[in-house]
Amino acid sequence: MIKKQMDEMRLLTAAEKKQAITLMVRAFYNDPAWIYVIPRSRQREKALTVLYHNYIAFRIGNRQVFGIGDPLLGLAVWDFPGTDQSSAGGLVEMNPVKKIFTPGMGAFTRRLKQMMQAAETLKKPFVQGAHYYLETLAIAPEVQGRGLASKLVRPVLARADTQSCFVYLDTFNGSHLALYKHYGFIYLEQHALPQSGLQLWLLKRPCPQPKCTSA
Repeated sequence: MIKKQMDEMRLLTAAEKKQAITLMVRAFYNDPAWIYVIPRSRQREKALTVLYHNYIAFRIGNRQVFGIGDPLLGLAVWDFPGTDQSSAGGLVEMNPVKKIFTPGMGAFTRRLKQMMQAAETLKKPFVQGAHYYLETLAIAPEVQGRGLASKLVRPVLARADTQSCFVYLDTFNGSHLALYKHYGFIYLEQHALPQSGLQLWLLKRPCPQPKCTSA
């Protein structure tokens, strides 16, 4: 077997699902959104593992998950024009999570749905028409800042440009804003989610000639 190059972006397969789940748990364990949804650190890793199992399986099946490195060091989930761009994608399926939590399950469910529904509602005015959506970008903590994110983002931005498409993303982590602006995203809006302490930033990478069609 030929070892994959660290800087070679590729579509992930079902065989790499376990690596992808582990990477996402590590990358997002201290993300503000997940600290809010799952405040207890001892529960967070186990809960995220279950949630990301559903999410990654769904997205890999749709050929939307791109990875880099062997072993896996980074991944991006891209929604292309013409695909289902719902942020759920198996992530908010509650049945497996009920096996993890006892007390506090209702609060967990409420916080997760609040977060996901807010993101869906707030983005609607900005995603009219066909477009690309950077849904998830996860880089292993030990290799952040080494340019791997660019390997997962720039090729798809170039593809969007050839189709005259705009690209949308949102984030609950303000520390990522400088990175996204570096890729040409512009700030649209910032929203505070009531009673959560969370801030949601909406960003868009415009295209000068918006004539995007399904890929």
